[in-house]
Amino acid sequence: MMAPEEMTRPDHIPAELVRDFDFYDIPGSAEDVQAAYAAIQRANPDIFWTPHNGGHWVATRGEDILAMQRDYQHFSHKHIVLPPMPEGTPRQIPLEMDPPEHARYRRPLMQSLMPAIVAELADKVRDVAVEAIEAVQPRGECEFVEDFAKVLPIHVFMELVDLPIADKAILLPLAEASVRGRDAETRLQSQRAMGGYLTDKIIARRETPGDDLLSKLVNVEINGSRISEMEAVSYASLVLFGGLDTVAGMIGFIARFLAMNPGNR
Repeated sequence: MMAPEEMTRPDHIPAELVRDFDFYDIPGSAEDVQAAYAAIQRANPDIFWTPHNGGHWVATRGEDILAMQRDYQHFSHKHIVLPPMPEGTPRQIPLEMDPPEHARYRRPLMQSLMPAIVAELADKVRDVAVEAIEAVQPRGECEFVEDFAKVLPIHVFMELVDLPIADKAILLPLAEASVRGRDAETRLQSQRAMGGYLTDKIIARRETPGDDLLSKLVNVEINGSRISEMEAVSYASLVLFGGLDTVAGMIGFIARFLAMNPGNR
């Protein structure tokens, strides 16, 4: 049931397009999040409005989402989380930017992750994968996400940014809170904590840059001038949150699919 205060809708929202949908509480998502999303698609209009999490529109079809992503004049990336962060919160660079500004900040990151550069990590990736597998093989079972999905990409990523692997014990809970925090205060605290962890490291690499990814990001030049220290902290924080979570999540989905579909192995 929606709380009474959540049931109010703006006058321009047609009543027939209002649905009781909470992005953070989707029925069945704990068992199978993809099936849960598919059920939402089947049971609702292609685009509908929900009063939860501050009130927002929900697009459920790929073609509509793609159109919105490309039409930044009408669908800005200024706010990308639900509910919105407090006014004045530093923006996440480059995620909360629109073109052409977005491309100027994103380009150095993409150049640092070109296939030829990533290919140089192949031996390291293989070594980490073998070590992780050998650690669990004698047991005959494992908790896949913790024992492998959060080992392989994160160890490689920490090497890319030249940070101590032991620090993942500090950073992983921050990434979890930032990516899956249900409220703005939780996400804001995690971002501040990440900034606190990174600040002295960023200052050192702005003074004496290395060849690592972190050094490249915090010394990016836009229109001939190096980004500010505050921008560098925001940029580096976002990349760390992504590197500590995104690939681990994807590997988990892949392994789940293969476990449930033996013919695809």
